[in-house]
Amino acid sequence: MKKIAFITTILLIFLSFTTGVSADSDVKDIQVILSETAAVVNMGDIIPLTATTLKHGSTYSDNWGNAVKSVTEYDPITASYISKGIFTAEKPGIHTISYTIKMVAGDSGTVFSKTVVRTIEVIDPRTVIGADIRDLQITPIYAADGSISVYKAYGTIYALWSDDTVTQKGSIYFFFNPSETTKNIDVTFTMDGKLYAYTVTVNR
Repeated sequence: MKKIAFITTILLIFLSFTTGVSADSDVKDIQVILSETAAVVNMGDIIPLTATTLKHGSTYSDNWGNAVKSVTEYDPITASYISKGIFTAEKPGIHTISYTIKMVAGDSGTVFSKTVVRTIEVIDPRTVIGADIRDLQITPIYAADGSISVYKAYGTIYALWSDDTVTQKGSIYFFFNPSETTKNIDVTFTMDGKLYAYTVTVNR
C-alpha cells in the first residue's frame, strides 16, 4: 500500500508540474508600435516602415507581410527590437501590410507574440489621354493578275498617359485598300476596370 501511495504522490506532483508549465507557456500578447504612414499614396511611391517592440525574451523571430524587411536590430537604450521595412506602391488598390514578431523567454520558455496590420490605398495619379497604334507591319496581298488587291496591316495598341508614358494593350489587324494612304481605326481597351474608346489615324 505504501508503494501505491508513493506512486500516486509522484503522479500528482508530475501532473501539477506539467499543468503549471502549460499555463506558463501560453502565448502572451505584447505591444508593437507601427510607424504612421499616409493612408493614400501614389503608385511608384516607396514607403518606409518601422515596428518597435519592447524586448520580452532572449530570442526572437519576425517578418513583414506585403513589405520587404530591411533590418531588425536591438536598441539597448530603449530595450526594444526595431525592425525596418519597405513597401513599394506598384499597383493601384487597397494593400494590407503586416508585421509579426515572436519572442521566447530563455528560462521559462514563455512565448510572446504579436501581429499588427496597416492598410494603404495606392492610386494612379496619371490619366489616360488617348491611344496609338504602333509597330505597324504592312503586307501587300496580290490578286491573280499580279496587282495588289489589299494591304494587310498588323499593329500594337498603346494607351497614352498624361505623363508621356505608354502601356501596351494588345494587338490589332486591319486592311488598307490600294487607294488608301491613311485610315481611321477604332480601338477600345480597359484600364483598371474602365473602358476607353478612341479613333486612331494610321498612315500606310
